[in-house]
Amino acid sequence: LENCLKVLDMAFATAHDKGIDYIIFGGDLYDKPQTLPTIVVNKTIERFVALFKTYPHIKFIAISGNHDQATKNTLQVPAITALTHLNIIFDNFILLDNTTYTLYPDTPYTTTLYGVPYYDISDFYHQALEDVLATPTTTNTKRILLCHQTPKNNYIKYAYDTDPDMEIYSEFDAIYCGHIHSGYKVTDTFHFINTPLHKSKDDYNDPKGFLIIDLMKPAERVLYPIHHLFPQVRILNHPSEATPDMAGDLIFVRPATLTQTTDNTVVTVSSVDTAEDASNLLTAYLDEAKITGDKEAYLAVGESLLNQVKTK
Repeated sequence: LENCLKVLDMAFATAHDKGIDYIIFGGDLYDKPQTLPTIVVNKTIERFVALFKTYPHIKFIAISGNHDQATKNTLQVPAITALTHLNIIFDNFILLDNTTYTLYPDTPYTTTLYGVPYYDISDFYHQALEDVLATPTTTNTKRILLCHQTPKNNYIKYAYDTDPDMEIYSEFDAIYCGHIHSGYKVTDTFHFINTPLHKSKDDYNDPKGFLIIDLMKPAERVLYPIHHLFPQVRILNHPSEATPDMAGDLIFVRPATLTQTTDNTVVTVSSVDTAEDASNLLTAYLDEAKITGDKEAYLAVGESLLNQVKTK
């Protein structure tokens, strides 16, 4: 919690130092909104009170991610989101769910932000996207979409719920998508937004931080890394590789590979590397467990189950 609050401090301080007036947030400010501890709510409000007082010129513009939503989000009944109270309390906290906001109006930097929160059902998301795109805007404005979905891409194997090559995305100069934790560039205009900190094994060796955008060229972004200032994910081959500077880090140790001594006695027994992706992990398990039969069928079922768990 304290590290996450420090990230807010760093975001505001970095924006101030670089003359930036807007922080754009792609969702999942909270982790479990249905069971938010009082200390999390209180400390978050306290931190925003201090930050908006210190940096009154900075606006924090956000959409709701699935982790911010306490209920299912549908077109008929919008989700209850944990960001509502921040939007009510602070003039400079702007909740952009299914609406638009203009940055730097009547200047060369005029940009319209379009915000679409997370939807469990892709048809709801696409309808909401069409509806918000129909909002009238000023002429000669650049358009940036802020969304929180799983797009079709070459970096992850999860089931996707939108395709970045759809014609509707050509209406935007840039699309910045939360939900996926790595800052990959899916197309020339469609980007994932990084998480600022390492959180799980999937973050190993993944640089984390803030994306800095020039509104004259909104499809270009520069990563301002901060992950090295906080606990990181480390994957070691042996516990002896740990060093004092790794204190507080999230450390995984690879199981030893299968080896034999000269007298053919097995020294180590596990060949399963839990750092591998689903397919490699399952293949290693099937081999080690000496599973016979249709391995392709086992793999298909196993990958489906693991990806469902990851997606949820």
